[in-house]
Amino acid sequence: MLPSSFVIAAYLKVRLIPHSSVPCIWTFLSAKEIQPLGTRLLKPFAVSEEKNRKLLELMAAVGMREEDIEERFIRSSGAGGQHVNKSATCVQLKHLPTGIEVKCMRDRSQSINRFLARRELAEKLAEKAGIATSRSSEQDKLRRRKASRNRKSRQKYAPPEASPDDKH
Repeated sequence: MLPSSFVIAAYLKVRLIPHSSVPCIWTFLSAKEIQPLGTRLLKPFAVSEEKNRKLLELMAAVGMREEDIEERFIRSSGAGGQHVNKSATCVQLKHLPTGIEVKCMRDRSQSINRFLARRELAEKLAEKAGIATSRSSEQDKLRRRKASRNRKSRQKYAPPEASPDDKH
């Protein structure tokens, strides 16, 4: 079922066959979905429905719209063999209002790279807006772990403090 903003247009095409011995007219009936400008819908990517839903939620929270994204496909490089060298699986996104660019070529699949690039762009926009994301919480966790290790190391290898009884 189509959203209410879509319009279905029906066309009746009439075609004359010019080089036929018997003049005949062919009629074709075709229908086409017309989507109004500014309502581009995001097609689901080759990932789970849960991941697609979370991406849409993150994009909505950040205020990122499909109309604000310029998408380009480039030939990838690196591992993947002949398939990567012959097809444009690398995805480059540019958020037009902010000018932030993201390039993703982690996977051999263009659909998965499109998903990953959008997620990365949405996370960058969230960080810029000060919204906590899963990536920022992981970075905080690593930062706390590293600080804890440094603290323990300083305690373990710190020079012994001189007590007032010690006189050399």
